[in-house]
Amino acid sequence: IKTPPLSINANYFAEEVRRELWTQLKGQDITKAGFNIFTTLDPTLQDLSNTSLREGLANLNNDGAEPGLTGAVVVMEAETGRVLALNGGLDYGQNQFNCATQAKRQPGSLFKPIAYLAALEKGYTPDTIIHDSPLQISLGRGRGFYKPRNYTRKYYGPSPLKMGIEKSRNVMTIRLAQQIGMNAIQEMAARLGLNDQLPNQLAMALGAGETTLLRLTTAYSMIVNGGKRVKPTFLYKVDNHLGSTVYQSSEPTLETVINASYAEIMTDMLRGVVQRGTAQRLKYLTENYS
Repeated sequence: IKTPPLSINANYFAEEVRRELWTQLKGQDITKAGFNIFTTLDPTLQDLSNTSLREGLANLNNDGAEPGLTGAVVVMEAETGRVLALNGGLDYGQNQFNCATQAKRQPGSLFKPIAYLAALEKGYTPDTIIHDSPLQISLGRGRGFYKPRNYTRKYYGPSPLKMGIEKSRNVMTIRLAQQIGMNAIQEMAARLGLNDQLPNQLAMALGAGETTLLRLTTAYSMIVNGGKRVKPTFLYKVDNHLGSTVYQSSEPTLETVINASYAEIMTDMLRGVVQRGTAQRLKYLTENYS
């Protein structure tokens, strides 16, 4: 996709293109060789991402958030890994640090599907009953107890597995991690490229480990595309001054990362988050754009 001259702010995206060019065209002077560079950028989506980030942060500031708050947006084509839009902060001129690709943050409840995917591979189903009841875990002699709580500070008793995702239940998730073992969750996180070495601690199942937004988006893409491996890319192809193609992005492999049936089940469970759960405010998107 060759984009027209941009009248929109895509500076963070452009920097990632530059980095990928240096990687793919090693030994060539990309500043003087007269290359025609075709990127994966969708200008309309980039403009929307800029607006969404700016307005979202403004709303948080109006709610009393800490001054100087920033954020990031990544829009990815799930089937290919092509990055269609990326914003790594509010003002590239003031701060070139890319919050989408460089900032390692705790994903929190966005990590929970990884734990539940590991459970599906262990034979659990969306209707498997998990107890949502008070839980305390010894941290060792003299170190007290770990007592996970739900956001609502309430407990809901025996509940189907899918409710842990839909309602983002912390206690259910920790109990599930106890049952299947953190090793299974660590392996799933590594397989999806979220964390290379996730600590073997139950709190990691609630998203206490650090990752980047780009890695997180890539992991979700592999869930919704049926479990196929993709890698994020910003380049489509590069032609030299003679019109010959010197780089062409490769097509996604057919490597299976997650069994397609488990990926489909998890996608349906995530759909329930929007239809009935903690993300109902986004329900209009499924009604207007699905």
